[in-house]
Amino acid sequence: MSKKKSLQKKNMAPANKVTKEKAAPTNDIQSKTIFKNPLLCSQFLRNYVNHPMVKNIRPEDIEDYTDRFVSYFGVEYDADTVKKIQIRDENGKKFDFFLVSLIEHKTDVDYNVVVQLLKYMACIWAEYEKQFGANYKDQVKTKGFRYPPILPVVYHEGSDTWTAPMHLKERIFMHEIFEEYIPDFTYCLVDNHKFSNEELLERKDEMSLIMLLNKIQDEADLSEFLRISAEDINRIVKESPEAVIDIIVMVMQALCTKLNLSRQDTEECVRKVRSRDMGYLWANMKKIDVQEAQAQVKQAEEKVAQVEAENARLKALLEAHRIEIPET
Repeated sequence: MSKKKSLQKKNMAPANKVTKEKAAPTNDIQSKTIFKNPLLCSQFLRNYVNHPMVKNIRPEDIEDYTDRFVSYFGVEYDADTVKKIQIRDENGKKFDFFLVSLIEHKTDVDYNVVVQLLKYMACIWAEYEKQFGANYKDQVKTKGFRYPPILPVVYHEGSDTWTAPMHLKERIFMHEIFEEYIPDFTYCLVDNHKFSNEELLERKDEMSLIMLLNKIQDEADLSEFLRISAEDINRIVKESPEAVIDIIVMVMQALCTKLNLSRQDTEECVRKVRSRDMGYLWANMKKIDVQEAQAQVKQAEEKVAQVEAENARLKALLEAHRIEIPET
């Protein structure tokens, strides 16, 4: 995954001024931007990662390390975010641990995600050893040296059930026989569609609002969202920092594209987000044709498949008659 700049700009246009926004990014870039924001990341960890050590995480405890691992040892990796997080143990002593988060948006579940996580974990430990050794060279190989803990997280926004292996050994051939020689671990899975709208609203924060918006995959999801009280939504964004509003705008643009809204309706949605008046987002808009948009995509895919099948048939026919196909 290529590096992208965060959209967290501070001086944005006034709330009552409708501006032409840039096109919404892809889901992968969108969520990478979300998790790079320390406020949203801290809300996500506190509310959705079931681990006692992150229940009191604050934005100032989080430092983004992603760019250090985009290319490591000349190998390109595709983790969405790598964070160094400072926490305190039960005795009040400070120490660092790392968070690796992968975000899965594809319709099909990525069955190799546990191997991707392992690659990043190995890189983080290698980098930590390198940095620690530069300052305390003699201690790296001592009995008391310890590597920092890493919390691997997968955030799944797709509507499909997550069926990928939760343990590394499940990706290893004959793991039952070689089990004692296989490094094994699991990861924390946060499955957005497992949360009801009511559960997300209970958190009353911006990350939960973003998860609500990202839950909208079809007309049924949209109908559920429209039942939410306008006051509940507006209360969440009333005091939101401008950088977070920028990210919600980005999520809204992606959603409007998914709903096949007109440019005018999309700009109206953006205006409501910027003015922190998100209630009744689609009250005065034309019919939202989710099914029509999905039908158009399916029709285009079928057309491409037909063309590919016909090309394959013609190629096989030509080869059967030993006719050379001129290069294009």
